[in-house]
Amino acid sequence: MKLPEAKQYLAKLEPYQQWMGVFAAMWGAYATVQAVINLNWIGRYPVYWLTHTSAALLQLSLGLLLGFTLIGKVVPNAAVKAKLASARFHLARFEGQLGVAGIVVGLILIVTFIFFGPR
Repeated sequence: MKLPEAKQYLAKLEPYQQWMGVFAAMWGAYATVQAVINLNWIGRYPVYWLTHTSAALLQLSLGLLLGFTLIGKVVPNAAVKAKLASARFHLARFEGQLGVAGIVVGLILIVTFIFFGPR
């Protein structure tokens, strides 16, 4: 099912794509750190911890893909820019799969939080 008007709605979001990517990358980095801090959840909430961690890593990688241009403008160090460019090159090959995985893991995260999450 294709929606012809979807393209024009997505075009309206394009100017904000980089900022959304930077925000998503920062939120994904924060969630990844939280997952590492809460490693003790593995014993109590293993399903929730695993989905939380995978969602955080997916969000970090997708945020880097979306916000790469803006992040590259802010980072002054050429070596860091080169590493970011290399990471983006490797991630860009899987952009479609990462997007689908992000949607699926996000839905699974909601379900696991409801049934298996901390109370």
